[in-house]
Amino acid sequence: MSKTVEEYLNEARKEFRLQKYNEAIKAYDEAIEIDKEYKDAYFGKGVCLDVQQKYNEAIKIYNEAIEIDKEYKNAYLNKGICLSKLDRDEDAIIEFNKAIEIDKNFKKAYINKGASLSKLDRDEDAIILYNKVVQLDDQYRDAYVNKGNSLIKLDRCEEGINQFDKAIEIDKNYKDAYYNKGVCLFKLARKEEAVIEFANSMKLEEDTDYYSFSNLLLLFDDLINQKNPQVDDNKTKMLSSMKECIQSVKEKNYKKELFQSTLYQYIPYDKNAIHNILQESISFSNPQNFNDPFDPPIKIFEKEVERNKEGLMARLNFRITCLTTNNKSILMWSHYAQKHTGACIAYDTSKLETEEYIFLRKVQYGCKISRPKKNFKMVYVQISGSESNTNTNLSDDPNNINLLQIYSIKDENWN
Repeated sequence: MSKTVEEYLNEARKEFRLQKYNEAIKAYDEAIEIDKEYKDAYFGKGVCLDVQQKYNEAIKIYNEAIEIDKEYKNAYLNKGICLSKLDRDEDAIIEFNKAIEIDKNFKKAYINKGASLSKLDRDEDAIILYNKVVQLDDQYRDAYVNKGNSLIKLDRCEEGINQFDKAIEIDKNYKDAYYNKGVCLFKLARKEEAVIEFANSMKLEEDTDYYSFSNLLLLFDDLINQKNPQVDDNKTKMLSSMKECIQSVKEKNYKKELFQSTLYQYIPYDKNAIHNILQESISFSNPQNFNDPFDPPIKIFEKEVERNKEGLMARLNFRITCLTTNNKSILMWSHYAQKHTGACIAYDTSKLETEEYIFLRKVQYGCKISRPKKNFKMVYVQISGSESNTNTNLSDDPNNINLLQIYSIKDENWN
């Protein structure tokens, strides 16, 4: 027995929820084959193409839905969004206007038109539209954030902060509002307050953006060591926010995977080994003292980014130690354990969970991670250890790279 249009639509929606977009498109096509005037089937197919970034194909399908129903406001809206994604914002605005003509209270059309205007640097006009959205719905958080972003572009950061605060009042977990508020504070040279907002945003990230996290560490390191009394007054609050942020990053990215296992370290049998065994401790090395000829990425990078006598590794007091899940490696017994005469110490990493500035990362061999690796690098970050007074600019400082990543690379020869 053949399926009905509704059955195909239900199948398509199910596949869409499972992110099986091609299967969903097939189901929509079956529905269209039965009823070529079924506008919702065209619309659904357009959405599937949109999420696959096939914007030109999606636009054609939205046009077919519009041919069926000239008053289909959502088709105009989505067509406009696709055009904007293709940087055809003048054309996008035309589609948003058509949607607004159909529904004078269509909030999504106003806010997307505002976004396109902002992309065209018509931020004053964009703000008018965001205000219109707020008039229609004073709990529409995105309107406040978009207005705040336009105010940043217009160098009206004090007003921008007010908009981001309104968005946060509506949604305490709106990470972009915290981050953009931090940008405003940074531009106003209120950097210690900016750190707090950046940290608040980072805590809400589901998947840590290590580029941003590295920037945050550098900025905080600069501020925590400055002699400015105003910074000192906020030091306690900044430190508290950063500790919470670092703990959050650890819990989301390392705890479940790495802090619940036994890792091993091969070492020569000497006074240091005896101390570590008796004290149940582990030694960390200064990466500036690495002598491994096959482990150059850190040194090469440091040479490239160093501006002053004090380099990046000196600014952030990084210390590194290497561990492995394999305690039976002939190569490591030979190379690291003094030609099989040393020791291999087992560490229960669950005891490290309470250490605020310890991170475990899988080693990356070469430039890419092609499969799960057995070995790990633990990175210890002591944020308050240097005396640097360098001002870190989040937008253009070449030092702003993924620090945790650059310290976790070994040459492919060691794989």
